[in-house]
Amino acid sequence: MKINSVIMVLIQVIRWGAVPAILLILTVEDIRKMSVKGSMLLLGAFLLLAAGGFSEPALWERIGGMLVGGGIVILSFLTKEAIGMADALLFIAYGTAFGIWSLLLLGLFSFGAAAIWSGAMLATKKVGRKGRVPFLPFFTFGYLVLLHIRYFGLA
Repeated sequence: MKINSVIMVLIQVIRWGAVPAILLILTVEDIRKMSVKGSMLLLGAFLLLAAGGFSEPALWERIGGMLVGGGIVILSFLTKEAIGMADALLFIAYGTAFGIWSLLLLGLFSFGAAAIWSGAMLATKKVGRKGRVPFLPFFTFGYLVLLHIRYFGLA
């Protein structure tokens, strides 16, 4: 087996196994505590970067993804962490690994799911207008949706 084949298999194992596992761990922690451990966050960011591989997307797309992720970090600062810093750092890692277009789709799915969930919680009066909702479950949802969309060749 060629070294390129081994690397490609390893990237797939990371994409389908390690990244979802660490995102699920982070999701549970975020739901329970509304915060995550820095070491787990760094592991998640590293795994996302590794899952991106080396061939695609183009460098300019990765830089664009990093810049959009950086914009989310700035938004986190400006909103006094209405979007948590952990969420923002995962967006930077994802954008750097998979590029700007994939990051925008991730944002569409994750922010869309969060909006629907929050709207339902407001409508049923389970949470007030100022209530906080952990975002990592929606980031994980968006990642898993995109993983399956790519696998079935829909994007």
